[in-house]
Amino acid sequence: MTSITRKPLDWDWLEMHGEEVDRLGMPHCNRCGKPLHIGDTVDVAWPWFDDFNLCRDCQTEERR
Repeated sequence: MTSITRKPLDWDWLEMHGEEVDRLGMPHCNRCGKPLHIGDTVDVAWPWFDDFNLCRDCQTEERR
């Protein structure tokens, strides 16, 4: 699911936000707290907001 509040976390995103990730660490899922990985979704306003950070497991639960 892509929206104006979420973006897929992929290699392009990591390349674009590499300095923030180095400084702050990987973003975490807003629901379960796990670090996000490639294929998860990240809030487009990260690192200022993380309301829409979701790992794949929580995305699956959301669709149910």
